Amino acid sequence: CCEDCDDTVLIDRCSTTHDYRTVCGDCRDNYTLCEDCDELFPTDEITATENDRYVCESCLSAGYTECDKCGGHIPDGDIVEADGDQVCEHCRDLHYTNCDDCGKWIPNDEITGSLCDECESKKEEGEEHELAVA
Repeated sequence: CCEDCDDTVLIDRCSTTHDYRTVCGDCRDNYTLCEDCDELFPTDEITATENDRYVCESCLSAGYTECDKCGGHIPDGDIVEADGDQVCEHCRDLHYTNCDDCGKWIPNDEITGSLCDECESKKEEGEEHELAVA
């Protein structure tokens, strides 16, 4: 018997959900398989990730991080830090510039040229010191 619509169906035409409910083939259309844990969840409890996987809330919180820029759900191993933000590589490359000297990722609106403010200041201090010595 389907626990969603109460129809009686053969058990081999039923599916079992993550919470051990039995549903018929018609009601199965309201569920989606989590691609990380291989269990059925109501479709509205499944999230599409940036790597084109469909995962349940539990798997989402256990293995994905939301990009601070685009809001996409990124596998934890693919998330990067840029200026204290947790971002996907696409957003890092789009919104940040890598300082040529120290290697920090700086927001594009906070960097001119290829050096961050700190490295630019050190460079200018070094040039002033060289001029004073000469």
